[in-house]
Amino acid sequence: IELLERQPLTMERKDSIARNAQDLAYTLKVLEEQKPIVTIYGSARTPETEFAYQRVRYGAGALAKHGWTVMTGGGEWGIMRG
Repeated sequence: IELLERQPLTMERKDSIARNAQDLAYTLKVLEEQKPIVTIYGSARTPETEFAYQRVRYGAGALAKHGWTVMTGGGEWGIMRG
């Protein structure tokens, strides 16, 4: 909020804020339909051979089998790989 107070609120910025608010509302609606959800954070640099990688992968699979939506960062590598 402090940042907004220092900069003029142009029409372009107002439009951007409105679009962001719409995106947030849409995202929250979609996530509401996916309950229950668990978010898993991890490193994109963890190799598949690491114990942590294997345990997180196993745990996420177990949660998914029990009806949970598992959300990750969706990266292409490491624990964050979807």
